[in-house]
Amino acid sequence: PADVHLTSQILHEVAITAQDPEVSADMVRICDRLMSSDEQVLRISADLNATNSILQTFEEYMDALSARQVPTGDCSSTSTTTIVSRPSEESEADIAISYSKAVEEVKMGHLGVRAHISTNISVFFLNPECANISGIALYAPTAQQSTGEPHALINTVVANFRYRFINMNESVDALAQEPELQVAGFLSTRLWQHVRANLQAKRKLPVIVMKVYGHDALFVDPALVHTRKPFSKILSISIPGYNENFPEPLTFLLRNRFDYLDPSVIAQPGTGCGYWNYSTWVNNGVQTNAKDLLKHSVIECRTLHLTQFSFLLGGTYKQADITDDVLITPIHLRALDIISLIGCSLSLMGLLCIWVTAAMFKSWRALASTKILLNLCVALTLQMVLFVFVNTEDMSAELVEDRLYINCVLLGAFLQYSILVLFMWMLIIAVLQFQRYVTVIGIERPKRYILKSAIVAWGFPLIPTLLVACIAPSSYIPTEYEIQTSTAICYPSGLGLTLGVILPVTAVVVVNLTIFIYVFYSISHTLNQAIHRSEKKMIIKQIRLSVLLFFLLGISWIFGLFAYMQAGVFFSYLFCLTATLQGFVLFIYFVLLDEVPRSAWLHLLHPQSKKNSSKRSTELQSMTASTGLESGMCARDATTRQARNERANGGAQPQASQPQGPAGSM
Repeated sequence: PADVHLTSQILHEVAITAQDPEVSADMVRICDRLMSSDEQVLRISADLNATNSILQTFEEYMDALSARQVPTGDCSSTSTTTIVSRPSEESEADIAISYSKAVEEVKMGHLGVRAHISTNISVFFLNPECANISGIALYAPTAQQSTGEPHALINTVVANFRYRFINMNESVDALAQEPELQVAGFLSTRLWQHVRANLQAKRKLPVIVMKVYGHDALFVDPALVHTRKPFSKILSISIPGYNENFPEPLTFLLRNRFDYLDPSVIAQPGTGCGYWNYSTWVNNGVQTNAKDLLKHSVIECRTLHLTQFSFLLGGTYKQADITDDVLITPIHLRALDIISLIGCSLSLMGLLCIWVTAAMFKSWRALASTKILLNLCVALTLQMVLFVFVNTEDMSAELVEDRLYINCVLLGAFLQYSILVLFMWMLIIAVLQFQRYVTVIGIERPKRYILKSAIVAWGFPLIPTLLVACIAPSSYIPTEYEIQTSTAICYPSGLGLTLGVILPVTAVVVVNLTIFIYVFYSISHTLNQAIHRSEKKMIIKQIRLSVLLFFLLGISWIFGLFAYMQAGVFFSYLFCLTATLQGFVLFIYFVLLDEVPRSAWLHLLHPQSKKNSSKRSTELQSMTASTGLESGMCARDATTRQARNERANGGAQPQASQPQGPAGSM
């Protein structure tokens, strides 16, 4: 990376001090070698902006020399082809290797053309004043030879393609039908006349410069996630001195790497012609012939401005490591969206049912365990409502476009706060579970422990939220790229996201996972004795408890952390399948499977139904004990029960409490 960065600085100095046409071939050779560099090195170099610096220096240097490369006075000169840095070795193998590092220099004065051709990058200077040549077309090396100028294909010595020049009066439709066409672009007669008049008014020589990049090595998107990736050669078109939009579209052709595109891929936002904005690949301002996407691998594109163009395939590209891009295909994206939508809908429905149950039955909501459950539900409801209905992509983009940055910061901070509150409650519940199922003996809740827990859970998240909002408020503002790619929400990014969300969430998940393992081990150890005593029903209760704790303690967010670290689409599926169902699972366990609220609903809906009061009392005691969230009396009762069991078993050693009740444990 340091070498690439140093090279970018040297090239910049050379571009300023040595604007010599004879040096341009050396510039091509250097950039060609850089494009052959290790992909990992180039990606790290992109963090120093080295790749963009090299690309911009190269583009500007070639444009600056264009008038001296193909002056109108050379229109009557003869054609020559020279191999710059031609190998001196005798063996054919050495010659082949050296040719791959050489630059082929072509001069065709009578056509107004000069070219520097290498393995990875080629530059064509065109002066249409000589022979009305206004573009170039590249073909596969196996393309059949056409007859007659200017349709005759020209072979290259160092590059893996054939090429020809395009007359400004040629037909785009006919050009698109030519077999094995890879990339082509030219200015029509009317468009060239407009450009020519504009440049002559400025006393500038009208010259067209076309550069063809074989791949995207220098076009490095440093983002961990990007929604477009080039799947064709990259065509750069420039007209030095002309900085305006065209009065009519310029048409160019690109061949994507696929013979056929699935309709689901075509429907994915971002698929089609696009360009590089020295930050990422975008497609605004570039039109794509939609019919070509369905029928042909050669795509017709139209633009009103000039830059570097390529065919982009939309999707979600996550940088799994420093060298690999993992594509989440449109099918996966659609499936994940559907799963998330269904999961969030079920969770909101479950949360609504919990709220209705609490409103209807005072005795149930008066339980200490229910109070903690309701606090957890408040945080979960707040998070889902903000994420699904309020802090949406459209809302965030509108706030940025209207420059309502303060509103965006407040909205993002509120969402961040709701997530941290949710995790604080899950941490508190995890600690209570540890006390209930691991320590057991000697547990006595402090007075007003629910109030104290609420102060901690609702107060502590204010610290990281306010720190991020005060120190780095700009981290909440979506970038222009996120707005263009419809992924913008007001939420922390960069260091604010890492320190203000990822770090505390990871810490809570690690602690909760540790407690989950301890509780699971403690209960399993107890159940081993229960099984020996033929208490098989305890196995079912253990399974119920394990499932509940998995959702209740937020263990499913481990999958989200793996997905965030680009571990693969598999973890994205696991996260969407589990995390979005948290509210629904709470409803299942604490309303449907719990005898107390279930019986209350049955009694309300069917007043004639009779309930077994002794069973209800037993289940109420079971729920209170299983949640581990009741007052100190619950723990004392548990200790008393265990002491009685020990006496009955002849003074057995204390064991962790067994899971009780249909809901297992909160």
